[in-house]
Amino acid sequence: MKNLLIYFIILVSFCACSTKSKKSLAPDLIYNKALLAMKSKKYLKAGELWEKLEREYPESELMAITRLNQGDVSYELGEYEKAREAYLRFLKLHPLYKEAHRARYRTALCYFKEISPKDKDQTATKLALSEFQRYLQEYPKGELVDKVRENINLCRLRLAEHDLYIAEFYMKKKNYVATRNRLQKILATYPDISFLDNILYLYYESYFNEAMYDESKYFFELLLKNYPDSAYIAKINRMKPRY
Repeated sequence: MKNLLIYFIILVSFCACSTKSKKSLAPDLIYNKALLAMKSKKYLKAGELWEKLEREYPESELMAITRLNQGDVSYELGEYEKAREAYLRFLKLHPLYKEAHRARYRTALCYFKEISPKDKDQTATKLALSEFQRYLQEYPKGELVDKVRENINLCRLRLAEHDLYIAEFYMKKKNYVATRNRLQKILATYPDISFLDNILYLYYESYFNEAMYDESKYFFELLLKNYPDSAYIAKINRMKPRY
């Protein structure tokens, strides 16, 4: 009888261990299925699996990467606001995780994907620029630094193009002071922008149209000196300046 009792205790213990072992494998199984769905670009299915994993195993060691992947699912589906929320939640809960820098980059990229044409509001561009700059501050040696800098340059270019669009709008309205004020903003903020010859030409044109010929001559000479091959020089010559 005693031996039978011992056998029963061992059997119960074995079954308990076996059940526990099977349960411990469950998060891994869900995780692997979710990864497979991601690789197959079945993002809706992957999203369901990541949510299931977090819901059923919130204390799992897989939670950090699960929450990061939840953001990736929304990003791939083009749900950028939802993706940003997921990435920011991840950064709040797992700021020291090895892939945290990628969440910061993707947060910026979500705004970057929403950038408007130069004649539209540039709020998304400004937010993207801010987030990319934050990446450089937080991860100056991050593996995505080169991409971040490239995107920063693109954001700056779009913001400069937007200001140029406004300057040209003022020019068409013959508001020459407002035109020059906007041009000054571009030069002060983006001194290395690629279309400086256009800026110099607009300065020239604004002064020329106000018959301020000494000032217009100054900018014409700057244009000749720094951009001798610019198409704007021929355009000025067609205006027949009085000098």
